[in-house]
Amino acid sequence: YTQLRRDDQDPGRFFKWVLAPSFTFIFVLTCAFSTVGYFVYGQGVSSNVLKDLPGDSWGRSTQVAICIACITVYPNMLRPMVQPVLRAAEFAYARCSILATSTGQEHRPSAYDGE
Repeated sequence: YTQLRRDDQDPGRFFKWVLAPSFTFIFVLTCAFSTVGYFVYGQGVSSNVLKDLPGDSWGRSTQVAICIACITVYPNMLRPMVQPVLRAAEFAYARCSILATSTGQEHRPSAYDGE
């Protein structure tokens, strides 16, 4: 989006002052949590922590809540993959209608159209 780009924006500055510190902070935070978790719980923890939750109502409700969160986030992750396909179909439809009108062939309802 070149029309949104300002003259004072520089990808090098963005990487140096925003991107690199953000990823470094997230990396350090993840390492700290995993280290503390390893020291507290040891090697006996499954790679899927949901399996290690207790079988009582709190453990089950946590598993259900995580499943609901995954299901509700899935459409947001799918939208960027579907959008180009929808745009391509929209472009193809627009192109076909332009070709049809430029050749003088308009769509006339027939008995097969249900109209």
